[in-house]
Amino acid sequence: MELGAEAQYDELQRECKAQFEQLSYVPHYTRYHWQEFFTVAFESYTKLWQLVKKKKDELALSGRVTPQVLGNIASKIGQLYYHYYLRNGDVLYLEQAVNFYQTIARHKYFDIADSCDTRARAKTTSVKEDKSSKDGNQATATKLRSATPSAADNRKVFRYCARYCLSAMLLFSSYDHVASSVAQLGSFITHSKAQGEPNWLTTITSARALLDCIAPHDRFVSTSTFKRHRPDYSARNSLLAAAIIVGCCPIQVQLSGTNIDMLRVCGATEYAPSKHVSSAVVEPTMPIKQLLYQPTTSQFMAAAFTAVKDSKTYQPVLYFISTSVPVVSSGVTLRNVDEDSADLENVHLVPDDVNSLFRRGDSVLIVDAPDAMQHFQGLQGRLRHELLLILRNGQQCLKCTVRRNADASASGPSPKRPLTTCVCSRQGSLLTLGLTDLFSFLCEIIQAKQVTELCCTNFHALLEGYYEHVHHHGRKHEMSIFSDKLIARLYANASLVNALVSCLQATAGQSPPLFIWAQSLPLSYLLLDPSPVIKEMILKCFPDYQNYFSWPASCATLLF
Repeated sequence: MELGAEAQYDELQRECKAQFEQLSYVPHYTRYHWQEFFTVAFESYTKLWQLVKKKKDELALSGRVTPQVLGNIASKIGQLYYHYYLRNGDVLYLEQAVNFYQTIARHKYFDIADSCDTRARAKTTSVKEDKSSKDGNQATATKLRSATPSAADNRKVFRYCARYCLSAMLLFSSYDHVASSVAQLGSFITHSKAQGEPNWLTTITSARALLDCIAPHDRFVSTSTFKRHRPDYSARNSLLAAAIIVGCCPIQVQLSGTNIDMLRVCGATEYAPSKHVSSAVVEPTMPIKQLLYQPTTSQFMAAAFTAVKDSKTYQPVLYFISTSVPVVSSGVTLRNVDEDSADLENVHLVPDDVNSLFRRGDSVLIVDAPDAMQHFQGLQGRLRHELLLILRNGQQCLKCTVRRNADASASGPSPKRPLTTCVCSRQGSLLTLGLTDLFSFLCEIIQAKQVTELCCTNFHALLEGYYEHVHHHGRKHEMSIFSDKLIARLYANASLVNALVSCLQATAGQSPPLFIWAQSLPLSYLLLDPSPVIKEMILKCFPDYQNYFSWPASCATLLF
């Protein structure tokens, strides 16, 4: 006997709730054992969503389905797709998560303004029905209670808005989508000030600051045309198994445990969404991501060793660490704790710990921290596996150095500011920006204003040509990690950052900001001269700023 719509709904709700709660206990550090749990959860939620859409009127009469209930279901499905994206690495699933969040916004399932109007109408109705009967009053009170969102309901809406913002920023298919998600979060917080929590205002402030960091309003003539440039999905040949992304900078802008540096690197380790959308869960073909905000050393090593264990012999693992705390003899700081804390020994990552990972497979290590080169360049030993090192050289903040030297040329020398008081670090590291978005990096160091869409298009056309040039050299070596297009791009950006800084008059004569070293690669590949493409980029795309640069015969000898 077939169950009615109400019985089917109740049964599916119980199943979905149990399966969703079970996912929180599934280990995040394994690549294969979690897929079955997600497959079952996706099937149950798909059945529930199809049922409520098909039998919406019938279920609404019984009070089981309301706009808020539909919003809760859609939000849970979006959350499933987001967490699957982190484990799978395919931007397709992140796009699906954003689609469900946009559905909630489009249909106003969580519209707080309508909710406030409903409460006002219910209150007016209750005054009128007070004159009728006792039963009428009780019915009105029930309606009023159901129309008034509880604190728990408000927290659900807030979490949905925050997830929508973060997912849209990670995807960044267009500026308008991200701005819309941030605006919705701001609108919700404005309408729920009385029932809000202290951290809500901090969250919307962080979301707006992150949006400005990604695409500053004063840089582009038309900000809505700004998009993130990823490699084409159809031409993917990624060997990268995983990306362990660590952020430790308390003053840096962050949202839901993801700061601006982590956000940028996450986008630089993935391909553009595929054109063919499928709801089926497939074998992972993209690098999985571990976003670790101020982890302990134990948490980092657990994530790293599991990624190495799950990867195949020819698949490299990327380790990215960004912190504002200078590297010392005890290692790089992963987590800020008080000096009196009992966990003080579990917050530093020493080079020997990282070296144990390199012995197990090909690796890419990027450390954007003051004095990183001084302590980590000793990893250049004879390794059986290939290794690419990209380390910050020195302690100085590049952005402050450029500005200070430019001012000094006009008004004399100015005192050096310690890195700990550098306000630039709140908007993210300039070197990480260069590794992930060279166009924005160049705009920052020359302080370019009102950049046109044509300028951006021409710049990326030249940049793509250089990427292909680097990638072509990498493919000549079958076991080279540079045959991976994502890693080749990171290496190319690092060399271009060094070349740009070397050619910039404000930093003339200074050491390159990045130390770049690769294991088992021919010298001719390491010394690919980026100076011609740099000069062409400036003359074609930024002709008004060409006086900022001087052009040596070759930048190759200055880069490494």
